[in-house]
Amino acid sequence: MINTDTGKVIAKVPIGGNCDDGYYDADRKRIYALGANGYISAIQQNDPDHYSLISNIPSTIGVRTGIFFGTSLYVGVPAQGLEPAQVWFYAVPE
Repeated sequence: MINTDTGKVIAKVPIGGNCDDGYYDADRKRIYALGANGYISAIQQNDPDHYSLISNIPSTIGVRTGIFFGTSLYVGVPAQGLEPAQVWFYAVPE
């Protein structure tokens, strides 16, 4: 995490691989990072300078794009073998 006013790194939290998309859930003060190594990392903002990993939620290899809307996270799953590309839905718990 970087303070955008100062450019200072304020926290480092390991996530499930490189990602293209990350979303901030202002209601729950969480970040969801879609990692290409097969996990969606849920990170809790404890205060403006402290963050902690809640969980690495299994998805599948190659998932790293999606959209967060309200209490739902939709992720794009690339085609693999005979399986076509898909959109998976994750409900965000309170």
